[in-house]
Amino acid sequence: MTSLQGRLHLGLALSLAVLIAAAWALGHESLHRSTEAHVLSRLRHDAEALLGALRDTEDSGVRHSGGLAMPIYGQPFSGHYSKVLIGDGEVLRSRSLWDQDIAVAPLPAGVVEHWTAEGPLGQRLLVRAAGYRLGGRNVTVAVAEDMQPVLGVLRGFERAFALLAVIGLTLMILTQRAIVRRTFARLRPVYHDIDALEHGRTRRITEEVPTEIRPLVVKLNGLLAAYDKRLERSRNAAGNLAHAIKGPLNLIVHQLD
Repeated sequence: MTSLQGRLHLGLALSLAVLIAAAWALGHESLHRSTEAHVLSRLRHDAEALLGALRDTEDSGVRHSGGLAMPIYGQPFSGHYSKVLIGDGEVLRSRSLWDQDIAVAPLPAGVVEHWTAEGPLGQRLLVRAAGYRLGGRNVTVAVAEDMQPVLGVLRGFERAFALLAVIGLTLMILTQRAIVRRTFARLRPVYHDIDALEHGRTRRITEEVPTEIRPLVVKLNGLLAAYDKRLERSRNAAGNLAHAIKGPLNLIVHQLD
């Protein structure tokens, strides 16, 4: 590509595309991490509420002391699920799981883990499990939430961001194209002076040009001045030569006559 305008357009377009792609990737990662952290915080609160609803008795072991105060864990396939593992192999599952299950391994007290898993209806679940010590027994409390609604909102936001990014990129490229054309329009006096120089109407090029082009124009004017001096010396030499040989030629013509 030999066009300066083309190179500028291509370079800016690629730079803006890389910048927008990097911003989108960074925003995507940050948004998903922030969303996951928010959901995990909510799951931690639910796990603490579930742990507070448990009690330990010597005759019947760990049991609900009155059930969770959140009805959503009692609605079948509500997207919010819980599972409690008690040290002796006892398992308490929320009614929302119905006849399904979530794979959870027992954890020591103080250990917290989270992962993604497939839900009862094929949803993408974010699962948080934590180990506790309750009445001399190790208890693992796992709570999970369906991420599909949240991910749907995120995908909608990302599509809107992508659309705005494409529109913004197009507008910036068009604006940059107009700026470059306006900048190159300042070189038109140089074109006019070159045309006038070709037809003998001027002997130099204007130096009222952008700073980046001025050194080149100054060099060209210096070259034109040097050529003018050489041309003037050639004219003087030719005139002197003509004057020098005029007398001998007249004498030769006279002798021939």
